[in-house]
Amino acid sequence: MRRRIAALMLLIVATCSIAGRASAADPERILLDLPSAQRALDDAAVLDRVVHRPGDWGDRFITEWIANDLRADGFVVRVESFEAQVFHPKLLSLELLVRPAPVALDLRDHSVAGDGEGARPEVGLPFVAGSGNAIVTAPVVYADRGRPADYAELQRNGVEVSGRIVLVRATGGSFGTAAREAQARGAAGILFYPDPADGGSAAGPAYPDGPFRPSGVAIRGTTGYPYLQIPILTIDADDAARILALMRGIPAPPEWHGGIPDVPYVLGMTADPVRMTVRLTVAWETLWNVTATLPGRDPRHAVILAAHHDAWAYGVTDGGTGIVTLLEAARSLGYLYQAGWRPRRSIVALVFDGETLGDAGSETYAREHRTTLENDAVAYIDADTLASGSAFATGASPALSSAMVDALRTVPDPQRPTAVLFDRSSAVPPRLPETRGDAAPFAYDLGIPVACAGFYGPFGVRDTGYDDLHFATTFGDPGFADRRALAQLDALLAMRLADGPVLPYRFTPYAAALRAALVSLERSDPAAAPLLAPIAVAVARFAPIAARFDAHPTPSHDDRALAAVRLLDRTLYGMRDGVPTRLPEIAASLARPDLADRVRTVVARIDAARLLLQ
Repeated sequence: MRRRIAALMLLIVATCSIAGRASAADPERILLDLPSAQRALDDAAVLDRVVHRPGDWGDRFITEWIANDLRADGFVVRVESFEAQVFHPKLLSLELLVRPAPVALDLRDHSVAGDGEGARPEVGLPFVAGSGNAIVTAPVVYADRGRPADYAELQRNGVEVSGRIVLVRATGGSFGTAAREAQARGAAGILFYPDPADGGSAAGPAYPDGPFRPSGVAIRGTTGYPYLQIPILTIDADDAARILALMRGIPAPPEWHGGIPDVPYVLGMTADPVRMTVRLTVAWETLWNVTATLPGRDPRHAVILAAHHDAWAYGVTDGGTGIVTLLEAARSLGYLYQAGWRPRRSIVALVFDGETLGDAGSETYAREHRTTLENDAVAYIDADTLASGSAFATGASPALSSAMVDALRTVPDPQRPTAVLFDRSSAVPPRLPETRGDAAPFAYDLGIPVACAGFYGPFGVRDTGYDDLHFATTFGDPGFADRRALAQLDALLAMRLADGPVLPYRFTPYAAALRAALVSLERSDPAAAPLLAPIAVAVARFAPIAARFDAHPTPSHDDRALAAVRLLDRTLYGMRDGVPTRLPEIAASLARPDLADRVRTVVARIDAARLLLQ
C-alpha cells in the first residue's frame, strides 16, 4: 500500500508537471527524477525472500509479483507459459576411498560468518543441470581448465584420462564446453571447482571480509543442451584441496598452478580412487515469461527492455540487478504514460524464465515470436546488468552506439553528482556486448541491435546462495545508487529510441567495426588475407553511403534502415563454439575450402545494406 500511495503521488506530480510545461525536454527531466534507490532496495528484498530456481514455487511467486507490478505501472501484461526440461538434485555424494576408512565430503556450502541467510536450507546442494546420472569409482586426474591443449599436455606426459574422473577449474556457471570435451576424451566423470586464484581468496579478501569467493562455496551451473551422459559434480575449493593432496605425479606447468596453498598441482592422478554419485531428476515443467507493453502511437515498431527473473538461489545481484533496474525503468515510463505521454513506438518489457537452464526462456520467446520480432523490434536494451562494483562499462551495436553516448551524456554519475556517466568512458565501442545470455538469440539470430551497461567488480558469490541482499548492500551496490543510475539510463534510452521522429540508427560505425573484424581475422590467419580482400572493397563502397545516410535521416527511411541493420548485425556478429565472434561465418571457414563462398555471401550482404541506404 505504501508503494502504491507513493506511486500515485509521483503520478500526480508527473501529470501536473507535463500539463504545466511546454518544453519538449520536460518529460526527460521527470523521467530521470522518478527512479528510486529505496524502491530498488525494496524490490531486491522481495527477491531475497525466496529461492526462485526454474520450476520452484518461488519462481512462480516472483513471476506473479513482477507481472502485478508492471500492470500497476500501466503496462498491458501477458504471462506466457512454456515447457522446459528442469533438473533437481535427488542424491549427490563424493567419497574419498582412502585407507583405513573412506571419507565422505560435505557438499553443502559452508556457512559464512555474518551472512547466515546465504546458507538457508532451501538453497540446497550445489549441482550442475545437464549432468548424467551414475555412480563412478575411479582415480582423479587434474586437467587444469579442461581445454583441448590441457588434455594434449596430459597425453604428452603419459597421463590417461579415459575411464578416470577429471578435476577441472571453472570460473563461471557455464560448464558445457569443458564437460563435453571431457566426455569426448572418455572421462568417466567430472568434478568442477573454483580455484582461489580465479576470483577467490588468492585474488583478494574473501566474503564476508571482501567481495571475493570464499573457499567453502561451490559454483552452480548448467551444461546447456545437449545434456551429458557422464556424471558431473561441482565442489568447493576446500574439497578440491583434499583431492589434490592425494595426487601423485610430476609437477604441472606453472600456468596450471592455482591458488590453493600447500597442495601439489601435478600431471598425474590420485593414489586412491574416489566415488561420485549423481542422481538428478529431470522432467518437463512449466516456466513463465512475462511480456508487458506500453502501446505506441504507431505500434508497428517496438523497443525491448529485457531481463530474467530466475536464479540459482536468490540472485539479488546476478539477475536481480536486471529485475530491479527494469522495474524502476518501467515504473518511470509507465507513470509518464498514465499521465498522458504516448511514445511513437511501443515499449515492451520482457522478463524471461529459465536463464539458469541455458537461456531457455529467451530462446523460446525468440523462436515463438520470430516473425514479429524481425518485423517490429528496433532495439533490445539488455537489463541483465550487474551492479557488483565500481567499474562502469557499456556496450552497443554500431547502430545504437551514438544513441548510447547521448544518453550517457545526460544521466548523472551516482558517485559524482557534478559529473555524468559519459565521463567514466570517452566512448562506447561500436560492438555488441560480449554476451552469452538472454540477449544472444535476439542479437545473433534475429539481428536486433543491442545496448547494455553495468557497474562491475569482484563478484565471488555469483551462482551461490550468498548472492543475497547482504552481499549486494555490503559490496555490490551499497545504497543502491548504481541500480538507480542504470534504471535512469535504460529508461532514457528506451524513451529516446521509442519516441524519436526517426530511428536514431547510425551506420558509419559499421564500417569501422567491419574493418576491425577483418584485421583480427587476417592476424589470426595471414594466408587468408588475399581471399578476404573483397570484403574490404565492399566496406569501402559502403562507408560513404553510410555517412551520407547518417547526415540526412528521414522517417520515410526507417523501414529501410531497419532492414539494413538486420543484414549488418547478422553478418558482423554471431556465436562460434559458444563464444561471441565477429564475422562468425568467415571465422569458421578460414581453413576450409568454402571460404571463398562465404566471402561472397558476406560481400553480398554488405552490398545489399548499402543499396537499402542509397
